[in-house]
Amino acid sequence: MPASQPAIASAMTFSLSSEDPSDECRRNVPVMSKTEIILIILVVIILTFAIWFVFSNQIWVLVSYLETLLYPEIVTPE
Repeated sequence: MPASQPAIASAMTFSLSSEDPSDECRRNVPVMSKTEIILIILVVIILTFAIWFVFSNQIWVLVSYLETLLYPEIVTPE
């Protein structure tokens, strides 16, 4: 047997315990923390607002306002 075989064999061994395998599977399921959930909700809210802002033509009101600030002598339509 080559020297690498025992390392592979030891890595492939499974623990045989008296615990129910379904309990072990439930413990290894990744769970999101409250912070991750709050951040995901915040990102969804920001994206929703951004999509509404672009498609509701409110962006042109903002562009008109900013253009008037930059070039006060030019009157922009609102």
